[in-house]
Amino acid sequence: MECSFCSEINNKEENNFFDIYLKETFEKDGLDSRIVATTRKFVIMPMVGPLVPGYLLIVPKDHYLSISQLPREQIEELKIIKEELKKVFEQHYGRTVFYEHGALSCSAKGGCCSDHAHLHIVAVDIDVKDKFNEYGYELRQIEDYNEIVNQKQRNTPYLYYENQEHEMFIADAPVVESQFIRKLIAKDIDALDRALWSENIRKDWMIEIVKTLRPHFENLKGTSIWE
Repeated sequence: MECSFCSEINNKEENNFFDIYLKETFEKDGLDSRIVATTRKFVIMPMVGPLVPGYLLIVPKDHYLSISQLPREQIEELKIIKEELKKVFEQHYGRTVFYEHGALSCSAKGGCCSDHAHLHIVAVDIDVKDKFNEYGYELRQIEDYNEIVNQKQRNTPYLYYENQEHEMFIADAPVVESQFIRKLIAKDIDALDRALWSENIRKDWMIEIVKTLRPHFENLKGTSIWE
């Protein structure tokens, strides 16, 4: 089956999540896509089933399994996107965390629901970094996103987590529950009823964040990496 992110980014019909879950409702609100912003190599969009109102995904246009497999020049572009998102989220939603379930193959998925790389940014005040150890995952602090690329040399799926203080951590995760980090956050914000994305579509939150943040990124078009 066609990758859902590739279908949506390339306007294909097969397994297109926008068409399946969102198109009718979004079009009633005057939106023809859920894409908030586009750069040379990435798109930014709300997750289908956001845990909180301030929740986006950073998705590479090309098909990679995880951030660890991105070319290093795309890592540099990703850093620019992250800094801009942190700034605009602070203005509209509050402080943020980033996380990723890092797959290394279609079978070693690190608890990821999709085989197309996507980095989550979530507006929450709680920091769950101390909770990983309770489930047997030892976080190693890293200093730079380029260190995530080194994870593929370990040949082990991973969990990536960055807290509100911009401390960055990675843990080996050869076996991990699907949506593990999302569930950690959901538990700590007393939102376990929204822990599973498929049971929490929340199209209203998705439409709201697209309408709120698109004007900001429209103003950036034609500068730096922004398209």
